[in-house]
Amino acid sequence: GNSDKTDKTTEKDPSKKPSKNDNGSKGDKDAVDQKGAKPPSEGSTPTKTDTTPERVLKPIEVGTTYEGKDVFSDGKPMEAFSISFDNRLKSEDHHYRIDLNTTETEFFLHNPRESSTAHRIDRVSVTVADRTITLVRVTQPYIARRYLSEAGGLIGPGETFRVQLHFICKMAGESSVLITLATLYGDNVEFGFVKECRSPLKVTDGGMLTTASSLYVTTMFFLVLITGLGAALYYRRKRTTTARRRTTRAEAKQLIT
Repeated sequence: GNSDKTDKTTEKDPSKKPSKNDNGSKGDKDAVDQKGAKPPSEGSTPTKTDTTPERVLKPIEVGTTYEGKDVFSDGKPMEAFSISFDNRLKSEDHHYRIDLNTTETEFFLHNPRESSTAHRIDRVSVTVADRTITLVRVTQPYIARRYLSEAGGLIGPGETFRVQLHFICKMAGESSVLITLATLYGDNVEFGFVKECRSPLKVTDGGMLTTASSLYVTTMFFLVLITGLGAALYYRRKRTTTARRRTTRAEAKQLIT
């Protein structure tokens, strides 16, 4: 009899809490899927899938023609343009040469279309092995569209820019020239060639030695001489005209008197 009372008292007591093996805990277990992974809770953030495309950066191609790559390709110079600091700018017979009569030349820089990003050229540097033979400068035409200056520039995917070089020969001979393109991404682009020069000293048909400076002095001398002769003839003619007018006036006065 006492046990029946105890059971009834327990069933009527509201302070009694259900044990962990009740229906609530069983429902949580049923929520687990077959793979053993629990579904995300209401406040959790769903995992994002990375859909960012992979960045592709192809090496710059350099050529002597538009979109050509006979100078620099696949991250290295071609054999004819393989002059570098490693061999102390030493030139060989197979290296590319720019002849005596050429005072300007251009190289074409191309960023392949397969690239997904632009190439940033921080600087265009020129190194001359023998500056007593020639000087080389990076120049730009008057309309400098798609030409790089010494300060470099930005070459987008599929774009082609030019580097224009101007040569000043100082004496006869040849000198190696190294062009360095300092890039922001990837390795620098370097290629070299040989510039041939003749002496600015020339011999005329009469055997007279002349230089560019002496020709300039001679030209200026003749200009000054011609200007002086012209001025002398002008003043002489002016004085003659004035004297004639005075004579005419004197004769007119005598006739009146």
